[in-house]
Amino acid sequence: MSASEDNAPPPYRFEEAGALPYDDNGHVLVRKVGCVGEVILNRPERMNALLMGMGEAVHRAFDDLSRDENLKCVVFRGVGRAFSTGGDVAWLGNQYSSDEDAAAAKEGKKVRTSQRRRLQHDEHGHKVFEAISECNKVVIVAAQGYVLGVALDWFMAADIAICQEGTQLGYPPARMIGATGMSALHWMLRMGPTLHAEMCLLGRYIDAQEACDRGLINRVAPADRFEDTVAAATEMIASMPADGLAIGKYNRKVAFEILGVRASLLQSAMAHAMQVQQKMEPGEWNIVRERELYGVKGAYQRRDERFKEASRRFSGV
Repeated sequence: MSASEDNAPPPYRFEEAGALPYDDNGHVLVRKVGCVGEVILNRPERMNALLMGMGEAVHRAFDDLSRDENLKCVVFRGVGRAFSTGGDVAWLGNQYSSDEDAAAAKEGKKVRTSQRRRLQHDEHGHKVFEAISECNKVVIVAAQGYVLGVALDWFMAADIAICQEGTQLGYPPARMIGATGMSALHWMLRMGPTLHAEMCLLGRYIDAQEACDRGLINRVAPADRFEDTVAAATEMIASMPADGLAIGKYNRKVAFEILGVRASLLQSAMAHAMQVQQKMEPGEWNIVRERELYGVKGAYQRRDERFKEASRRFSGV
């Protein structure tokens, strides 16, 4: 046996025990095994749909793990059938409301949220993306099922992306308000301007294999090899020197800064504040009106039905 084999790190496998909650409801968990940490979205009954407090918890988790000098790697994953389907419907139409706004609305008063509040809220939301992208550990995102909406922003903040076969990636807000993601520049750097245009201007969803073929993710694995593929990535990282990894991550951070990713986050906050106030013309899909008429599930089914046939023809299926 060679010296390098003699000193090889043991395999790292995550155990069920030892996870600590990072929010009051246990929707975000953290655990550590050897030099590998794990941030877990734990709301499987709702396919890890994100509530307001979950973003704060994910932010704290990555911030804490980034400062742990015993770690080299952080795996970001979701429990159950999906990584995350994005923001819970409870967010929509309510994310900007203050307590005073909510009280006024209950009294039947018309409430118009200030632009300063919208900008402050959207800029603050970028802190989660920054905590993931600027973590000084190598971040691996391991996803299955669905990666949608704001969860796709978080997914793309990672360094290495591994998906289970059949995983669907998409940005539902593009089918609603034409949103361009949390950082248009970062999206373009990760997926290229062509795929960015398809997902944000055509509202396309793509499966993991297409995402891998087009350079958005690193690996696609069948269900029976998914966990081992993730473990193999952590083992390779564990074999590298901690300082070397930290310097490599810092080098990537500086490069993104030179390219203007942080400035693009501010740009996207401004764009989103405008988009959520756009005028809806007759015949255009309106979440508030459709939700009232058809319920949440019915509204989304009607939204996606508008894209189904054209999306199929565009993809050549």
